[in-house]
Amino acid sequence: MYAIFYDLETTDRNCIGQILNYSFILVDDELKPIDEISGLVRISRLQLPEPGAIIANRTDVLEHQRVAQDNERLAMQKISDFIWSCIRRAKGAVAFAGYNSSRFDLQYLRTSLIRNGFNPYFDNKLS
Repeated sequence: MYAIFYDLETTDRNCIGQILNYSFILVDDELKPIDEISGLVRISRLQLPEPGAIIANRTDVLEHQRVAQDNERLAMQKISDFIWSCIRRAKGAVAFAGYNSSRFDLQYLRTSLIRNGFNPYFDNKLS
């Protein structure tokens, strides 16, 4: 079974915040990397990052805004497309794993996908 390992850094502890950066790596049965995607997301003008999150992530907000290329919608499109491509490649279910992901990252990812018009459940192909 293929697996996707992932991690997100965010602007807030609550999943109503925004993803700052992301990394997803698809691996095969022997845990060899097959494909990956990562990126920086520009902070929306409507988002006020929580100071604790910025400190925990060690994010220089001005530098982040200078180098980040994608707005949240484009980043969610790229992430959704990547996950779908992994599911197609695996021809079935894909394990989805990360540190603290079931309690934090997964809810954040789902909220961000929904907020930007994407279905966050991927036809129940993530396990």
